[in-house]
Amino acid sequence: MRLNGKLAGILQLTLLIGAPRLAPADFRAAKVGDSLVDARALTIQGGFGQCINGLSFQQDAIVTHGEHQYVAYYDANRRVCLARRELPQDRWRIIRFADYDFESNDAHNTISMGICPQDAT
Repeated sequence: MRLNGKLAGILQLTLLIGAPRLAPADFRAAKVGDSLVDARALTIQGGFGQCINGLSFQQDAIVTHGEHQYVAYYDANRRVCLARRELPQDRWRIIRFADYDFESNDAHNTISMGICPQDAT
């Protein structure tokens, strides 16, 4: 009897893993435009190609809050940058921080950011 319980558990797990993932029928996505933040953003040769800005595991590299959109990245001089634009089509304004140099080619040093929902700091 115990063996049957284990087999049933394995069967359930197999069915869950193999089940197709369906998107909601009403989901739609539409491209509304392109926007270049900085033509001088950094790329480095890493183990997975040219990478440092916008890696798959990076958290919150681009954030929208209220009427603004924010992007954090490294520029070609290996400086941390924060860019902001007013939505939907304003130009990007960039702050380049001079107090930190990204000196390695370690693609794990991605930039993440957060914005306080109460005062937008």
